[in-house]
Amino acid sequence: MVALGEISLGQGILITAAIGAAGSVAGDLIIFRFMRDRFAADISELLAHRHPLRRAHALFRHRMFRWFTFLAGGLVLASPLPDEFGISILGLSKMSIKYFIMLSYTFNFLGILAIGFLAKALTG
Repeated sequence: MVALGEISLGQGILITAAIGAAGSVAGDLIIFRFMRDRFAADISELLAHRHPLRRAHALFRHRMFRWFTFLAGGLVLASPLPDEFGISILGLSKMSIKYFIMLSYTFNFLGILAIGFLAKALTG
């Protein structure tokens, strides 16, 4: 965060946020594909074979769960928390890659933008 704040002071907040978000999406996409394709399938298989967990399996397929994962994952991506947690949440929702890229770029851009404005405010 400190490095992004320093770069945004020298290069401009919008340029730093745009380029930083693009780089972040590249890394996030690798993790997302692994989580969506492999890990989510393993979780679904585990839930399908356990009778007491059928309600949890139904929860994962519910439409509100998908909206919740969309919002929660996006907020984690925008925050200083590790992106891997937010990507894991989004991977469970079976989101398409196109939507993930748009979501990841938007929330990373907004997060870096907030860091840039904070750095500018603190340096005066």
